[in-house]
Amino acid sequence: MWEQLLDMFQKADRSVEIYDGAQDRGLKEINELGASPDSVFGAIIINTCGIVFDKWVYVLGQTSERYGVLNFAEAMNYDSVGLLVVARDIVGGLFALNMGRFEEDRGLVWYFAPDTLEWESLGMKYSEFIAWLAQGNLSDFYGSMRWSDWRKDAESVSFDRGILIYPYLWAKECNIETASKSIVPLAEIIGMNEKFARKL
Repeated sequence: MWEQLLDMFQKADRSVEIYDGAQDRGLKEINELGASPDSVFGAIIINTCGIVFDKWVYVLGQTSERYGVLNFAEAMNYDSVGLLVVARDIVGGLFALNMGRFEEDRGLVWYFAPDTLEWESLGMKYSEFIAWLAQGNLSDFYGSMRWSDWRKDAESVSFDRGILIYPYLWAKECNIETASKSIVPLAEIIGMNEKFARKL
């Protein structure tokens, strides 16, 4: 399975950066999660500490010195009951498997959108989600959240940080081109979004 994924990543028309992991640690974590080592999810956890697609979406792998699938919620101090966060993007959006938080589309990938502060189902299995990151139209999906020189700004963002946009993406007055962008700890953006989502 991992060889098939590597082949798909190599053929992708966007950057795909793989952070290597330790197979023994990955296998242990897959067992903890009750996932198959032969699945796409299993292959990514076993072989990587994370994968970055298009400098924008960070797929979580095994636990590293920063975080992984198993400890992401704890590291971000995030309430993930009924969800398993499997990826996040550079502006604080979260991708998670619905493990019971929502009645519909259980087991599929949902997205917490920082421009609406709401969870929405993508209607994809995890394997389809990874294929979409490698081959799908991310430009359309992120049309309202990307600015003209986002690639240049994204180069400076490390694995545990993100870009805070102000006025916030969900605010009516947010003009993505003129809004201020600052690199801050990812936990700060996620915490802020969670706080405003509860209020609104």
